[in-house]
Amino acid sequence: MSDPVIFRRLMPATLPALTTLLTTVLTMFAYAAPAGAAAIYQSQAQVEFRLAAAGITWWSSGNCSDRGNPNCTSFQYLRTSTLDGVITLKQASGCPIMITGGTETGHGNGPGYTHWNGWKVDIARWACVSAYIRRYFADLGYIAGWGEQFRAPSGNLYTDEGSHWDILYYTCGGCGPALSVSPTATATPKPSGVARAEAAPVPEPATIQDRVDELREHADALRARWDALRVPVKEKGEPPALRGPRREATSGPAARG
Repeated sequence: MSDPVIFRRLMPATLPALTTLLTTVLTMFAYAAPAGAAAIYQSQAQVEFRLAAAGITWWSSGNCSDRGNPNCTSFQYLRTSTLDGVITLKQASGCPIMITGGTETGHGNGPGYTHWNGWKVDIARWACVSAYIRRYFADLGYIAGWGEQFRAPSGNLYTDEGSHWDILYYTCGGCGPALSVSPTATATPKPSGVARAEAAPVPEPATIQDRVDELREHADALRARWDALRVPVKEKGEPPALRGPRREATSGPAARG
C-alpha cells in the first residue's frame, strides 16, 4: 500500500467518499451544540418549525426551498441569531411578517455579512412593519447602491430596497448586548447581473381595523345613496284646506260619533 502508483490509483475512487464524509461531519458540528449552548446554524426544518410557531410566514416565487436555486427561499444554514431576530421583530411590532428571502444563492455570495452566510433575511415591505421600523429605529439616510437604512438599538440594520426590507441581524434583536457597528457596514454595491429575480410585492393581509374601515365606508356610501333617492317630506304645519266651501252647522239631529 506504500507504493505511490497504487496510491495514485486509489485516490480518484476514494476522494468523493472522503468529501461526502467531511461535509457530513462539518454539518453535524454546525447544527450540534454543547449542552446549554445554542447552535450557530439552523436547518430548514428547524427554522420552518419555529417560524410557524411564531406566526411568521414565508414565500418564494418558485415555491421551493433549494439553497442553490435563486427563485427559492431557503433557510438552510440560517444563523440562530438571525432566526431569533426576526421572531423578536414579530413579537415587538405585533405586525404580520412574511419572509421572501433567506440563504439561497442570488443575493451575492461573498464573504462577510451576507444572505448566503446566514446573517440576513428579506421580508415583505408591508405597511404595518414598515411603520414600526420607521418610527422606532434610527434613520441613517440613503446609502448609495443600497437604499434607505435604519438601525435598531441592538445594532441590526434594516434597509428599504423598494420591494422588500433587507435585514442584517448582528444580534437576536434585544436578547443580547447591542453591538457598535458602522452605519455603512453593509453598504456595498449589489453585484451586477444578480441571478435572483425580484418578485412582485406580496399584498399585506387585511387586519381587523382594515375591515372596520371598509364597512364604515360602505355604510357611508349607502347612507348617501339613500339620502339622494328618498322623497322629501313636507315640514309639519297646518293641514291643507278641504275642497269646496265649508258648510256651517244647521239645526237638526246632533252628529254622532
